[in-house]
Amino acid sequence: MNDAASDATAFGRSGYRALRGLLAGAELAAVDSWARSMEVASGTGRADDQVAGAPAFYAPAVTEFLLGKFAPAVEQAIGCRVFPTYSYLRIYKAGSRLARHTDRAACEFTLSLALGCDSPRPWPIGLETAEGARSFTLAPGDALLFRGCELSHWRDPFEGS
Repeated sequence: MNDAASDATAFGRSGYRALRGLLAGAELAAVDSWARSMEVASGTGRADDQVAGAPAFYAPAVTEFLLGKFAPAVEQAIGCRVFPTYSYLRIYKAGSRLARHTDRAACEFTLSLALGCDSPRPWPIGLETAEGARSFTLAPGDALLFRGCELSHWRDPFEGS
C-alpha cells in the first residue's frame, strides 16, 4: 500500500490525523508575524461567540490562501478531493477556553493549525475519538485534521499569552 493510501486508510478508521510541519520556515514565520499583527489590530476583529475575549477574523486573505495551499495535503490524508469552505483565525488570550463542541456542517473536515504562542508549557487540543479522549500537542506549523462535525473537540484554559 502506498503512503497516500495508508494515510487515507488510517484517517478513515480514526477520523483524525496530525499533520506535522505543514507550515514551516519563512512561511511559518511570516504567517505567525501576520497573525500577531492582527492581534495588535484586534479592534478590527469580531467578538468570538465561542471564546470570550478572543479576537476572531472570518476569512482573512492570508488564511484563505492557506486553504488552497493545504488542500493537497488534506486530500492525501483523507483519500478524496475537498472543497475548502472557509477559514477562521482566532487569537487566544491568557485564560481562553474553548468548550467541548462539534462543528457546523461546513466543517466536515476541520484543520486546526498552530502558529505559535508564548506559554510555559504546551497547550494541547482535546479530541473525543472512538478510543476515548485524546490530547494533541501541536508545535508551530503542525496541524490537526479531524472530522469536525463528528468528533467533539476543545481546549482547556490557556496559561500563556
